[in-house]
Amino acid sequence: MKTDKRRSRTISRAAITAAMVLLVVISAVFAAQQADTPKPAEPKYTEIKYSADMSSYRWDGEDRILALKGNVKFVQGDTVLLADEVDYRESTRTANASGNLKIYDEQNTITGDTCTVNFKEKKGSLTGNVRMVAKPKQKPGNSKAEEDSGDSKPESLRSEWKDEVVITCPATRLTTSTRRKEPSSPQP
Repeated sequence: MKTDKRRSRTISRAAITAAMVLLVVISAVFAAQQADTPKPAEPKYTEIKYSADMSSYRWDGEDRILALKGNVKFVQGDTVLLADEVDYRESTRTANASGNLKIYDEQNTITGDTCTVNFKEKKGSLTGNVRMVAKPKQKPGNSKAEEDSGDSKPESLRSEWKDEVVITCPATRLTTSTRRKEPSSPQP
């Protein structure tokens, strides 16, 4: 009888040891998979992607223009342009957009009547009923307690905002590479 109890304890200990070894192996495999998992790629600011309901080409001298109509969407990096119509000059990588115009990224949304964008220089201008909505800058890793205690040092004025800021103006220039938006007067 003592032999059966010892054998039972030995089998139980062996089973527990095997389970622990199996758990360690599974944890190591899982950790290795997590380390090998690729992180999301940074947006490519040189690549331009577009889509539309209809597209056609026309020529202006030697310059080929892609005419896009209906649910037009251009994406460059993390910046998206939406419009009803866009004429895109391939040689200069410039676009003229109109109709339900909206340009946005994770921090800003800008709407207006018309827009001209130079994708190569990452610059543009919007005119007519321009409305910019800027979200507060998110501070990674800062807790509500740090904010309340005043221990965190603001990186910029935008990091101090609590709510969205809305600016309306007749026209604006923008630079997507630095995400700087500047309200301005329309130029003659």
